[in-house]
Amino acid sequence: PPVTFPTLQRWHFLSALAVCGGVVLGLAHAFGPCTQDDAFISLRYAQNLVDGNGLVYNPGERVEGYTNLLWTLLLAVPLAVGADPVTSSAGLGLLHFLGAIGAAALVGRQIAGRSWWALAPPVLVVLDPFASLEAVEGLETAQYMMVLAVGLWLFLRDQEREDAGWERFLPSSMVFALAA
Repeated sequence: PPVTFPTLQRWHFLSALAVCGGVVLGLAHAFGPCTQDDAFISLRYAQNLVDGNGLVYNPGERVEGYTNLLWTLLLAVPLAVGADPVTSSAGLGLLHFLGAIGAAALVGRQIAGRSWWALAPPVLVVLDPFASLEAVEGLETAQYMMVLAVGLWLFLRDQEREDAGWERFLPSSMVFALAA
């Protein structure tokens, strides 16, 4: 007879996600904040925005030199309350990476249901140590991963709906537009 596995229970799923999160936090702690030089460009734009100079690198010069508007605007929030820029960018990156793992878990559940295969997407994301490194380098990579994973989950979810026309894809389309 064929070998069958028990159904993935909710507590199994949540426990596996907690282990994934623990692995990521351990890797991130091992790497520590190791901010890439390009992150300081976004941080400078964010700081000038907070200081009332607008999204500029140098006050008085209107040149767009960032490639990550959403990330730069988000960095302005902790800077506005006086938080350390390097720690804030690493912390936000780590939060977004944990969000990407959670979104990958939603994708897995959408595709595999209550099968143990539902754990494959978040586990595969965690198994890439460079993704954990990117999360603490101060750039928008983890945010981008999370937004794409959320968009994919919404797309897969809405694709199964048969009660609506093209407008059923509006949520995933808006998230993918945010990624762009």
